[in-house]
Amino acid sequence: MSFEGVSHAGLGDLWNAATENLPWDGTFEALLPLHRFEVMDQWLTKDKIKSTGGTQISRRVVYRENGSFEWIQPAAVRTPAMIDTTVKITAPFVGGYSSYTITDVEIAECAGPAKLIEIAKLKRVPAKLDMAVNLEGRAWQSPDSATDEDHPRGVPYYITPILAADAAGGHNGGNPYYTDATQASDCSGVDSAVYTRWVNYNDRWTNVTATITQEDAKNVGKMFRRLHWSSPKNVTELTQAKYDKLRMYACEAVIDNWSEFVRGQNDQIGADGAKFYGAGISGTGEPTVKGFPLRWIEELDDDSTLPLYMINHDHFLPVFDRNCYFKDTGQYNDRWQPDVWTNYTDIRFNFLCDNRQLAGGVISYVEAA
Repeated sequence: MSFEGVSHAGLGDLWNAATENLPWDGTFEALLPLHRFEVMDQWLTKDKIKSTGGTQISRRVVYRENGSFEWIQPAAVRTPAMIDTTVKITAPFVGGYSSYTITDVEIAECAGPAKLIEIAKLKRVPAKLDMAVNLEGRAWQSPDSATDEDHPRGVPYYITPILAADAAGGHNGGNPYYTDATQASDCSGVDSAVYTRWVNYNDRWTNVTATITQEDAKNVGKMFRRLHWSSPKNVTELTQAKYDKLRMYACEAVIDNWSEFVRGQNDQIGADGAKFYGAGISGTGEPTVKGFPLRWIEELDDDSTLPLYMINHDHFLPVFDRNCYFKDTGQYNDRWQPDVWTNYTDIRFNFLCDNRQLAGGVISYVEAA
């Protein structure tokens, strides 16, 4: 096939035809900066829901009982309850995009459709990879400040760690903290100081080295009970919907030290939680904690508090604008670069939690008072 004499517009049509139905299966044939992409591979594909659009996400949740129950005698006068029992939670949509470009020269140098498809993949993969890296990073952070409207409300926003030196473990995760260490006045429009059930579970490690002690193991077990988690009977049950929504995440130091701790325990106290270490239960090889693989999140390795998160993805999940879910714009160019074609992939979403009591918990280190 020859492209001699083909016009600029013709080259653009040819490139559009090559990329219009180019699929992306979520994998990267590239040198990766991270070993796993939990957010892109799991949360944004399996755990997502799509909204109807608009400028923000909005849900109503029941925050208390209505106080209608009374003990009465037969024929007694009954008084109906007249009380508001719901509260509205909101989260703004945040947007992002990735892009890749090609020139007329590159299109013309391709000898046929097969080469066009190949170069399209080579252009597209780095753009998708850049998007994946940024989505993964922001998912494990709060917004930068109270005025930050550009970044999503990641895990620490809804599952707030213990930060005060004198705080006790329990359902004490109140209004979240931003990355700049200032505290928000509410969590997605609901003030935890007023609505005291709008809180998450948190606790602390006994030391800063991530060495697991009996006290730490007891606190992990307590978090299981308080979050209403039950253990699977065997590894195969982890793929069932009942358990697949429940996932544990930690930095590598916590994973290594948990493995060392459970290997040193007497076998008579129960199954060895580290016996699957390296066997790849969740694809990368981690020890189990009460039957659940402790998944490694590299973004947490730089966190000096050594967090271990338990997350229920029935209650913490990404919500997308259905009109902007990895939407490809097609090829564009402008008057200043008429020989350059650019494709944009847009998203609009935010993370949403509809029940902080059950959405998850976190154990981290903070120096005691």
